[in-house]
Amino acid sequence: MTATEIEQILDMLTEAINDAKLFAEHRVQSWRFVEVVQCAREAHDALCHALRRTPSLATRELLDLKATSAEAVERLEALATRRSGPLH
Repeated sequence: MTATEIEQILDMLTEAINDAKLFAEHRVQSWRFVEVVQCAREAHDALCHALRRTPSLATRELLDLKATSAEAVERLEALATRRSGPLH
């Protein structure tokens, strides 16, 4: 895993979280909201996996972003669950 690949994952994660927040605010159809939240979860999981595989790239900033994004994804998942039932 390279720093560039981790940056790409972070870009996907940030975009998915931002899209999910926007969808939540605008009450977009629940299936679309759930889909975007699942993308955010997958991107976060990919980031965690990448940092485990290449701990030398795990800067304090990346670790902080990982923790912050975990909280955001968990809140979005809770909201998605309330709207549409359990996530799969």
